[in-house]
Amino acid sequence: MAKASVWYLVYGRGGNVQVTRLSQVVKAEILPETFTRPGDFDLATFWEKWCVSYENQVPYVVRVRISPEVLPTLYYYLEERAQHSLSISSTPDADGWVTVDLPFESFVTARTRLLGLGRAVEVLEPEPLRKSLVDFAEQVVGFYAEKEKGRSGLP
Repeated sequence: MAKASVWYLVYGRGGNVQVTRLSQVVKAEILPETFTRPGDFDLATFWEKWCVSYENQVPYVVRVRISPEVLPTLYYYLEERAQHSLSISSTPDADGWVTVDLPFESFVTARTRLLGLGRAVEVLEPEPLRKSLVDFAEQVVGFYAEKEKGRSGLP
């Protein structure tokens, strides 16, 4: 199904109907198993209700500072909701950074998307997201530090 030129996969898993952006599918494989669509499932009706629910979902809003080097490509790091509401109208600060509020579907989605921007984004609010980004960054640094120690043979 498509919504605002974004394609989605509607599928069943664990007895529940799920929806995923097709661009988030990393790998697909044709398996020999088959399935039977429930007789009472109407895709058009489901899709209409899902779209209404999605549009009425309260976004997880994040206030960020964005570096000038990433501003031209910021659109590509955001999900559909943020792409449509993106408006860089604030005046850059002395360093050229712009403060903007970005809506995301959830805390996890915001964290995932913003981690991809590395040091080109500073989360100002909410504080739990900021702390989570720090925690993830520390985990990554610790992981690679351990790997490097193992490669160099140092204790």
